[in-house]
Amino acid sequence: MKSAVFLVGYEPLEDAHRTPPDSAGDPGAAVLRGYLEDDQLPFFILESCAGQHPDTVDGLYRVALSRPDFTWKCDGKSLVRTYKPAPVHHEDLPKIAMVPVSLSRPAKTSPEDPHPAPGPMVGAQPRDSSLST
Repeated sequence: MKSAVFLVGYEPLEDAHRTPPDSAGDPGAAVLRGYLEDDQLPFFILESCAGQHPDTVDGLYRVALSRPDFTWKCDGKSLVRTYKPAPVHHEDLPKIAMVPVSLSRPAKTSPEDPHPAPGPMVGAQPRDSSLST
């Protein structure tokens, strides 16, 4: 294993692959574009989703990228060169694992702990104070 990736917002990405959006302004299309444009996220994540949803992947990318002739089979590799120019294919990278949203939040510190908890992870969403326990 060379790396582990904690993904915030993976479920909406998977939902967009399962049921492609109707327009480029749809949140599912925006999530896909975000994953494409984020240089911290390896391409194998999108490749995995595409492999899991071969019947709907073309429709998602056609809508999200406004490319009506897009097909994953023919155009997927050009996406790698366009959006993820750094090497992204490694045989021994781990598969995707779902983890609880709570892992994307900073850990709480106790009064006895002189060391503050680390900040949020790269790509983590700000903590919603309404969800505090």
